[in-house]
Amino acid sequence: FTDWYLPSNRELYLLASQDFVITTFGQAYTAPTNGSYWSSTEYNGSSAWHYNFGKGSSDFDFKTSNYRVRAIRKF
Repeated sequence: FTDWYLPSNRELYLLASQDFVITTFGQAYTAPTNGSYWSSTEYNGSSAWHYNFGKGSSDFDFKTSNYRVRAIRKF
């Protein structure tokens, strides 16, 4: 597939807001409920935003920091 991309900070927030629905109705899928994930939203040249699914908040950090990545597909 060629339609995968790194979601924006807002898209990660929207994914997290649907966590209950995804977990309840998608039995074969485990929703991303813990950890921080990089977004494609840059803060400045050397930093970008990440979204923490466990806390429901976002923050920015240097791009050299280690966070998870959750690619999504266009639909």
